[in-house]
Formats: sequence, C-alpha cells, structure tokens
Amino acid sequence: MKKPLTLVYGAGETPPLGVTLACGVQHAALVSIRLLFPLLVAREAGLGPDRVLDVLAISMLVMSLSVYLQTLPSRPVGSGYLCPGSYTSAYVAPSLTAARTGGLGLVLGMTLFGGLIESALSRVIRPLRPFFPPEVAGFVVIVVGVTVGSLGARGLLGIGAPEPATGADLAVGGLSLATMIAFNVWGSGIARVCCALIGMALGYAAAAAGGLLRTADLKTLTDAPFVHVPGLAHPLWTFDTALALPFAVAALAATLRTMGDVTTCQRINDAEWTRPSLTSVSGGVLANGIATSAAGLLGTIGVNLAQSIEVIMDGCAPEGPIEVAASFDEFTLDLRVPYAGAPLELPERRPSNEEILASEEGQRRLAGFMLRRYADQVQTTHRGDRCTVLFHFDH
Repeated sequence: MKKPLTLVYGAGETPPLGVTLACGVQHAALVSIRLLFPLLVAREAGLGPDRVLDVLAISMLVMSLSVYLQTLPSRPVGSGYLCPGSYTSAYVAPSLTAARTGGLGLVLGMTLFGGLIESALSRVIRPLRPFFPPEVAGFVVIVVGVTVGSLGARGLLGIGAPEPATGADLAVGGLSLATMIAFNVWGSGIARVCCALIGMALGYAAAAAGGLLRTADLKTLTDAPFVHVPGLAHPLWTFDTALALPFAVAALAATLRTMGDVTTCQRINDAEWTRPSLTSVSGGVLANGIATSAAGLLGTIGVNLAQSIEVIMDGCAPEGPIEVAASFDEFTLDLRVPYAGAPLELPERRPSNEEILASEEGQRRLAGFMLRRYADQVQTTHRGDRCTVLFHFDH
C-alpha cells in the first residue's frame, strides 16, 4: 500500500489529539442526524418517553461498537479502516413494519436475524461476487429507496395520522423537503451531507413561526436529562417468518453498502490501488453484521456504515480536487469537470511521436487531442486559478 501524496493521515497513522477530537466531533454531529431512524421505529412501537431515551442511548453505544469493530485488522473481523457506523434506510422500512406488527420485541428479533444474515454473507463474498453485478446492486438500492420514499410520503401527507394534514402542515413539510433536495442536488461539502439536518431545522423554524409548534410540544425535550444511562430491559425477542424476506433484503442492501464503503477507503489510502481487497471487505461486512446483531440483542435497529466516507471525499479533501458533474437525457450526456490548475490544452492536431516521447507536455497534448476527438463537443473556461472542462456527447 502506497499512501497518496494528497492524503494527510493514512490508515494506521495517529493524528495529533486536537485533530482527532475535531474530526470526532464532526463525525458525531453528522451521524447524529441518523438517530432519527431508531426514533421513528421507537415511536411506531408505541414506546413511552423513558423507553425512547433508552433506545436512542443504546443506538449511540452500538454506533461506537461498530466503529471499533471496523478498525480491527480484518482477521477475521474488521476492515482495518476508520468507518463510522450509523443508521441507514436499509433497515428502516422492515423495522417499522415489525414495530407496527409485533412491537419492539419483533423489531429486535428480526434485527438479530438480519445481523446473522450479514455475518453469513461476509464469509462467502468471494464466490458470490459474480452474482452481484452493478445491476443487481442498483436494483436492491432502488427497492430500499422506493420503500423508504413511500414511508416519507405517507408521513408528509399525514396518511394514517390521527388527524388529517392541514394546508399549513403540508406547506411546512414541502418547505423542508424542498430545502433538503436543494442542498443535496446543488450544495457541496458539509452543506450537502447535512442537507437533512438543514431541512429539519428550517422546518422546525417555519412550524414555530406558523404556530404549529407549541411550547407543550417541546416539554419532552426540555424534561429529558442531559446524561442518560440506558436500561437494557426490553421485550423478549420474537420472530415472524413473514418478515424474514424483507429483513434478508435489508441485510443484503447493508452488505452491498459496506462493500462499497470499504472499497472506497481502500482507494483513498492506496495510490497504487487496482482492485478491492476481499479480505478487508469481508472483514468489514462481518464487523457490520456483528454490530447489527448486537443492536438486536441490546435494543435498537440495524446499523450500517455512515455517510462520513463521503464527507472525507467532499468536505475533507485537500486543495485541488477534481470534481465531475453530469446531466443527461435520452439523447445527450453533458459532463462538467472543474478543477484548480492550468487550463487543459485541446489541440486539433495529434502531436508527433517525437513530441510525445520527448516530454510530459507532449503526453498532455496527446491526452487533450484524444479527449477532443472522443467528445462530440468540448471546451474549456478559465477564471483566476479555476478551470472548467465541458464535454457534450450525443447518443
């Protein structure tokens, strides 16, 4: 493994204490947004305020356990990388169904089942890899997204709520959703990653300004203790065969997500990376499976790797990253590549073999010539130290 020149601290290195604390606070702030998922499941199960606090506190402890397991050197548990754990949409939909059907006991029993499925998959990743091409992985992700999206739409429209949604409720919900979409699509860095938190904060502010958020609604928050030691007493674990398939699909989605995130960590830390290390990947999946099983045993929903991997790329990258923005329809594809540096030369004539062999400038001219020939249209713009290359393809 060769550490990239642009990477300040690689795997196995110890940053100064101040840097470690600052990054820890940043990761904790980001993953805390995902505590909304166990909160939704706890409310769906009809838990009281004290039990909800227990679920949230246990959820935080399980996230810490997940981080520790991932940092182990992958023999057989752990990826060997700092991959913060969090709660993702994979387990939310089946957990809500389980909470509605059999309460918290069924949620915990099925979560334990999902963790065992993940652990089993981690041992057969190598022979199963040909059966998980991008099409299959994409389909699983789409199924999870559509399911969670339908739940969000029901909540936004007040379907199944004790009282129907009013016009003001829909306006606040629409404003929150539009804000999240805007920051996710057009935002960058931390603002893009925290789009859900920004949308929620704006929604609460709009609700308070519109008289929808009353002082009594905040009583539970103001009465909550600053420090809470969770109780581990919870209903006995139960199992429902009707939910076995949804939780197996959730475990598969979590496995695919973990494989992708661990592979991303490998690429970040190795300048000579060519292909994934399946030993590290399988260790990361097993670590996530054990953490999910622990979640079911202790009293919360399934865990997965967090979006903090994307934060490393989007918000913590050194100066000079190359970004790619794409837009397409059924007829065209447009790519926009901004970067900091000298403008890219796009010669109309191919450089001679002598020019190519004589210097790196000749090689760059050859690359520019090939890009010009490959795209239907290409142009560069330059402002200050920022350059942008625009590609247009007809298909």
